[in-house]
Amino acid sequence: MVGHTYQNIIPSATSSHTSTTSFREGRNRRRFPGNEREVPSFHRALNAAKSTCPKAATKTGHDGATATAAETGYFYWVWKSMNVKTPLHAGFISQHTNDPLPIQRICYMDPISRSPTNNDVVKETMMRSMNVAKERGQDYAVVTYDLAVAQKAYAIQQSEHPLFDELLIMLGNVHVELAFYGAVGTFISECGSEFLLTEAGVLAEGSLTGFIKGKFYNRCTRVHDLLANVLEKKLYEGFLLTIPEDELEAFQHVMSMLPIDPSQADEHLQDPAISKQQHDYEEYLHAVMVGIYIYLINRLHREFQRYVKTNDVRGYISIFPRILDVFFALNRSNYSRWGMLFFQKLITTDPRFMDILESGAFSIKRTKKNYSPSAVDLSLEQTVNGDAGSSMKGIVAFRNNDQAMRRWVLTMTQRARVVSEMKSLVGLEQGENSSAQLRPCRISLA
Repeated sequence: MVGHTYQNIIPSATSSHTSTTSFREGRNRRRFPGNEREVPSFHRALNAAKSTCPKAATKTGHDGATATAAETGYFYWVWKSMNVKTPLHAGFISQHTNDPLPIQRICYMDPISRSPTNNDVVKETMMRSMNVAKERGQDYAVVTYDLAVAQKAYAIQQSEHPLFDELLIMLGNVHVELAFYGAVGTFISECGSEFLLTEAGVLAEGSLTGFIKGKFYNRCTRVHDLLANVLEKKLYEGFLLTIPEDELEAFQHVMSMLPIDPSQADEHLQDPAISKQQHDYEEYLHAVMVGIYIYLINRLHREFQRYVKTNDVRGYISIFPRILDVFFALNRSNYSRWGMLFFQKLITTDPRFMDILESGAFSIKRTKKNYSPSAVDLSLEQTVNGDAGSSMKGIVAFRNNDQAMRRWVLTMTQRARVVSEMKSLVGLEQGENSSAQLRPCRISLA
């Protein structure tokens, strides 16, 4: 089992940090004699964790005006994509988003050469998370698991009360998204849209099953975005035919007066003519069958992604029940059941946990680009797992040598930091972010 920890980089601390280098006399040896840390056994039988409401739920405090502004901005994107070459929604919204959170540093944790769902390993990772928080002077810790590990972590937290009361267990948002893609795939299966994708060359026939079941994150994200965008464009064209000619001309006149500067466009979008057409279009969308799929991808899922990418915890709490509704309706029993437990713990958690999440622990920001933070479990796949699987710098050649693997983990954090600094000095982008969709090669008319 592998994992990573992350912390905010404070600019003042970075500039004032100095370190001294000591040199050891004698011959430098590459041998690493350290052994793996012993994992204590956990023999107690686990019972499934149960939902309890010991205290009142935390109010989300989510600003409705923010959600309304996001809906208006999305409607503006739909209209603009009908007339000019426009990037996909993530790239477009990155131009209208200002992210004040600091960049975060990722460090690799000591690996455990056992199954991640083993009870001993789960408790050990919970203890290590608590210890890392204490080393950094925090009274509370946050740890993120996928569903299989989180089930056991919740049970251990309940059976070992009050040992882990200062630990908040989060579900990985990428795994929640994959379960959502699988639910949407159940909805559109055998409806004909997946065969349109293969005939158009957007999706290979061998990838069709994985796309329907939601097995591949990047592919599902890209293909669902393209399919929902095309369907919505066609639906919006049909909607324009139902509008009286005088109203359409007034709307087109107002939209033609929009300023180019995104910061000035937001205020202009509050015009009553735009608000009326937006309201009428939403009613038209919900009145047709294909509008369900468009709502799931272009409304619900994009709003979920927006809250993760902007580290908006309270907005995330406000939308998560609607995600659970989809899981219940489309027979995702595991996530509908354990998602309810996770949601109940999230809304009843101590306010100090909310402060930690809102300060940057909810998502990880590795670049200076706006709208670039990613889910915690996605950054794990892109850093630790991605580096380990690389044929150039991974562990393929020595995966059976425990000492070599531990040496790789201990040094990879420093080597990755050096590479990151070099990339920033020469102007190369690190990782994948929403700004990649602003490149001319990624923008084309559908």
